[in-house]
Amino acid sequence: MVNGSLTPTFSQEEGLPISRHHQLPEITPNPHFPYLPELQKHLDGKELLLTEMPFPLETLQTHYEQGYVQLNVGIGRKKKGLHCNRCGNSNASLFASFSCSKCGEQHCHYCRSCIMMGRVSECTPLYRWSGPTVQVPQSPGLEWEGELSKGQALASDQVVKAVKNHSELLVWAV
Repeated sequence: MVNGSLTPTFSQEEGLPISRHHQLPEITPNPHFPYLPELQKHLDGKELLLTEMPFPLETLQTHYEQGYVQLNVGIGRKKKGLHCNRCGNSNASLFASFSCSKCGEQHCHYCRSCIMMGRVSECTPLYRWSGPTVQVPQSPGLEWEGELSKGQALASDQVVKAVKNHSELLVWAV
């Protein structure tokens, strides 16, 4: 940590991994900072890994220091165990560990639940937008005025139930 903000490190000799900071600093956005609208659109409403962003680390760090980007630990530790801050997983059987060359830990935990989106580990920061939200204009032409058939309505109801119950469902339709 330098001057109340986190700075990127690339080895254990350079500093503590993000997971070792008990309280991550929250920086109030500087209203005079000319933030990048492209970064705002890319990050708004998401928490992403550094590898998921087409912006240089220097740009992200500047926006962080100006309060427009916040950092979060990828895998946090709670009283009841580990918690993935990207997908919300807290099922102990869906975590594994590895010997990490970034943080130097023999048991750096990662989430197997969302591994297909890229490995999130204890020493991996997630980036999110903390400035003004993107204003999306309402489009009046995006409402469907048709009517579902009985089979479509049944399938639609089953999809809604599956989503609410976090269960699997296969819909085979034209």
